[in-house]
Amino acid sequence: MKLVIQGKNIEITDSIREYVNQKIEKAVTHFQTMITEVDVHLSVARNPRI
Repeated sequence: MKLVIQGKNIEITDSIREYVNQKIEKAVTHFQTMITEVDVHLSVARNPRI
């Protein structure tokens, strides 16, 4: 399974990458044979009202 992690306004550190990998592996255990690639998009939204 190929895991692609992309970030917008956030740096993808090793600890974030490990955390996402753990959560994704746990979520797709039942569909391991059908899934070839997982795309994860993380973003930090800035609130203009503050």
